[in-house]
Amino acid sequence: MRPTTYEITAELSGFRTAQRTGVVLQANQNLTVNFSMELGTLAETITVGALGPKGQPVGYSPVGGTMRADKPDVLGYSQFRGSLVNAIDRGTSTACPVVAGVVAAIRTKVDPSVVPPITLRALIRDTAGSHTEGGAWVPGPINTQALLLALGL
Repeated sequence: MRPTTYEITAELSGFRTAQRTGVVLQANQNLTVNFSMELGTLAETITVGALGPKGQPVGYSPVGGTMRADKPDVLGYSQFRGSLVNAIDRGTSTACPVVAGVVAAIRTKVDPSVVPPITLRALIRDTAGSHTEGGAWVPGPINTQALLLALGL
């Protein structure tokens, strides 16, 4: 690298972007720049609720229980054909891995530098049909097909 002043950026999915400006590199110098990465903000986190057997919202993590102001972002299916519908498979314990699997599959095709976490979160909410109705937040079920179309996949 040529001697000059650099701006260095460190990015990692799930963490806040860190930057160092005014980093001076001299001729024949080996330079180490350390970064401390902080966890991402709530805007970069997706909260997931569960859909019951009739498509009704039944609660969300991390709190469980009732929906609140603008959470959860999206609902995941918590029961499947052949399910015994017991305590293990009727809530967010099942819904969260469903949504996480969709996000993981998308990340195999779309790098966070192209679609940052906050943008992906907004797309997930929008394509799920999550909206405000009469001043109340109404989360929608994850819509993988609409999400893939929105991402051009």
